[in-house]
Parts: sequence; C-alpha cells; structure tokens
Amino acid sequence: MEPQPDVQPHLYTAVSMPSLQATGIAPSPGSRMTLTTPDGTQHYIARSDVEFLSTVSNIIQDLDLVNSECPTVPIPVRLNAEALSNVILFGRQLRDGCWTTVDWLHKFVGLPPAELFVLADTANYLGAAQLLDKIVLRMSSELRGKTPAKMREYLGVEDDISPEAREQIEKEFAKLRCQ
Repeated sequence: MEPQPDVQPHLYTAVSMPSLQATGIAPSPGSRMTLTTPDGTQHYIARSDVEFLSTVSNIIQDLDLVNSECPTVPIPVRLNAEALSNVILFGRQLRDGCWTTVDWLHKFVGLPPAELFVLADTANYLGAAQLLDKIVLRMSSELRGKTPAKMREYLGVEDDISPEAREQIEKEFAKLRCQ
C-alpha cells in the first residue's frame, strides 16, 4: 500500500461528503497551484486539475502565470472552501473517467438540492462545463413531471402570485379552454 501524502484535512476533502477519500497533490515543484477562497482557505491542486476549470485557466493565462512554478490564484468571489473542494473532486472524477462508477454516481445523485445548487453555482463560475452539464441533467430529471407547486418547493422559490390572482387566472384560462 502506498503511503498517503501529508495533506491537511481541508485539502480535497468535501465536507458535505465525508466518505470521500483525501486525494493528495502532485509532489513535484511547479506541478501544483494554490487557489485561495475569500474565507482564507488555500487549496493546493495539481495543474492538471485546472484544465477543466476554464475560469481559472483564463486567469492564469491573463496574468501570464502559465510558466510560474507555483502561482497563487485568489478567487475573488463568493466561493467557499467546501464548494471549491467538491467541484475539484467531481471534476477529477469526470476527467479520470471514474464518473461511471456506481459509488460516484450514488454520491452525486444523493446530494440534497441545496448542496446541488451551490455546486452548480460554483461549477458555473469556475467554468467546469462538464460538471455543470451533469448537474443540470440531474436537476432537470428531478423536476420532470412535477407540478408547479412541487417545482417551487424543490427550487426553494416562493409563490409570487396571490390566491386571488391565481383564481382570476384560472377563471380566464377556463374560459379559453371551453372555446
């Protein structure tokens, strides 16, 4: 059994999915990067992890850090450490072709809607297109066949139409249906 690299607990560990294993980083200098979130957490990731994050790749190219040995790339928006860890972990699974394993599919399908929305928001910001496609597919399958009330409940959206206005709309549509 290979010795596990010395990794701090918050690195690559998805807090919302405690059963995931810490994955470690590439040990050679120049092969990793540091992403810093506004909450101060630093995420050390291999350069190969950045390839599926188009926003981070663009920042690196724009700042001319492509050949830098270990640049620090601060992410200046509302991303939290947990969301960034999850996007990195899921992105690795997509990149490595492990996405089809039952274990990973089960973890992904089992995410509650609130965590799924945060994951989608983070994947969208970071430009993780493949992951975002999987999330949107999961959300659309969850919403398929649901009533508007159930959709609002799933999405956490309050009904913005008063009961009186709803009655009026139903009466108008009832007239249209009969004609």
